[in-house]
Parts: sequence; C-alpha cells; structure tokens
Amino acid sequence: MLNLENTFGTDDSLEEVFKRACQYNDAQEIHEKMASIFIQSDKPEKADEIFQSALKKKFTQSPNLFLNYANFLFDTMAAPDRGRALLPRAMQSLPPHTHVELTSKFGQLEFRSLHGDVERGRTVFEGLLSSFPKRVDLWNILLDLEIKVGDVDQVRRLFERVLGIGRGVGADGSKAGMKKLKDKQAKFFFKKWLTFEEKISNGDDKMVDEVKARAAEYVKSLKEDS
Repeated sequence: MLNLENTFGTDDSLEEVFKRACQYNDAQEIHEKMASIFIQSDKPEKADEIFQSALKKKFTQSPNLFLNYANFLFDTMAAPDRGRALLPRAMQSLPPHTHVELTSKFGQLEFRSLHGDVERGRTVFEGLLSSFPKRVDLWNILLDLEIKVGDVDQVRRLFERVLGIGRGVGADGSKAGMKKLKDKQAKFFFKKWLTFEEKISNGDDKMVDEVKARAAEYVKSLKEDS
C-alpha cells in the first residue's frame, strides 16, 4: 500500500496510509520501510524527514535506526557531518552494551563511504582499541578495512601491532596491541598476513618468506615461554 500510494496517490493520501500502518503494525518497521521507499523513488528530502521523525519516537532504542540514518546521510545526502553527529546522540539513547559495536559501525562507515574520511575511521578504531585491546574482532575488522584501502605499510604495521611484534604504531602514534594472543588467534593472524603478502607479491616472495620466518620465530618464543 505504501508503495502504491507513493507512486499514484497524493501527499495527503500517503500520509493517511502511513499513519494507519504505524497504528496497526510495528511503527519503527513502517518508518524504515517508508524511508526506503522514498530513497528508491528519488525523494531523499522526504526520507530525511521520516528518519528525523523516527528519532523522536520511543523506538530510538534501536541501533539499526541510527545506523541506517547514518548510512543515508553519508551516501545519499552526501552529508557526513550530519551522519557523524548521530553517534553521540545514539550513545546517549542506547544501552551501554551496544556502544562498542555501534562505534565500530560508524568507524567502518568512514572507510566504506565515498563521503567518509579514512583518517577519521582510523581514529575511531584507535579509540576503541585503546579501551578494548583484547577485542580480536575489532583488530580483524580494522585489518579488513585497511587491506581494502590498500596502504601496504599501514597493513603491515597493523599486523605487527596485533601480533605484538616489530615496530608497528597506530594512526595516533600508539603502539597498543594485543599483549599475548592465544595460539589459534596468532595462527589466524599470521595466516591472514601471509595471504595478504601472497596476493601482492607479484612474484617477489621476499615478504612472504619474511612472514613465514616471523611466524616460526613467534611459535618458538611461545614454546620458550611455556
């Protein structure tokens, strides 16, 4: 019905159908569906109004609402500053257990959006990793993002940091990394690093061999410590 009214109805008839749908269905779901319809029908201003209306409702306890709106502001409206302003607002509205993942998603958006800022994204992740250095999932997400960006030196420094070897430093000059990985975790990251080096080697196996040697040295040091 919403699609039909948007295509063939008037603004007033669409508003009436929208209000009725919110009354008898999940209001948040209807708001998000209406925003999606407006985006797909090239009516971004109307979608923006729907998102703003949704944030005023009681269902602002949903991280997805903030994330969907942020993605819309970055990608469709080319308004990254407005998107960034949603994060502190979301942190005030949402329960603490959602904050790390939410902040991570906003950091990822800086990397992935055409209107994002990679340096801002790095700063977001540095903040998370300084507070939660043992969160292997955060290190892995950042590695995937950096690999996609393609700054080889940056990727290598990050591998060194997560493995606690070498001189790798973060975007903010921090050397914070994992103090000690479990055997399976270390194996995972060395394998990931090796795969990365093999893909960019172009027949030059110098770094591939170096990673293999560093992995062997790492395993040896673990045995000596045990």
